[in-house]
Amino acid sequence: MGSIPTFGITVVIRLRSRWLVLIVLGAIATASLVREHFSAGSFVLAGVLIALILLAFRMRIEADDSGVTIVNFFLPVFIPWREVDGFRMAWSVQTRCLEVRRRSSRRVRGWALNNMGVGGLLGSSEGQIQAAIDELRRWQAQANGETVETVDARAVDEALRAAENGDYAPFRNLLGDDFRVFPDELWERASELAARGRIDMEALRASGPKIPRSVTRYIAEKHPDIPDE
Repeated sequence: MGSIPTFGITVVIRLRSRWLVLIVLGAIATASLVREHFSAGSFVLAGVLIALILLAFRMRIEADDSGVTIVNFFLPVFIPWREVDGFRMAWSVQTRCLEVRRRSSRRVRGWALNNMGVGGLLGSSEGQIQAAIDELRRWQAQANGETVETVDARAVDEALRAAENGDYAPFRNLLGDDFRVFPDELWERASELAARGRIDMEALRASGPKIPRSVTRYIAEKHPDIPDE
């Protein structure tokens, strides 16, 4: 993962393992050409491998004042900031990669930021991923004339208001977002609303997908009075 400011106006996140892809596939292509004495078949294989190398170097996630652009394998996908609801890491094909959640509920995944391999051996480490998502969120807030803290506070308020109306999805989304977790504040405020009869805590805990184990442990440490799911 590389976070590269360009004259202070753009941030670019590239595939961290692209150089490894170059070395490995380049070596295979060269060996094939030599072993097959530069036959037509070896040129075809080399061409395919070179195309894969070019794709690896092309993959990226860009952010600027106008929005975020995801480039995976083919056509770029541009998402204006007004359509971006949030960022998270999501599981896909046995690894986690960046997922941009749109306000339309559609989601776009950016493979340039991933944690492939043990400890991010082939992808990015947890620290690099967190730094990248923090940077993307800063761009999003700045583009909307806000701060990250303001955006986060509003997200908590909106999630709790939705929970009062029986919609627990925003609450669960906040808990499920990697590097955007507010379990302490969320549970404290949810407990206060439940005490006033405005939120059904049992329904809240039973709703939606299971809370990530790391968040469950955090909640257990901070709020031993709240039973585990």
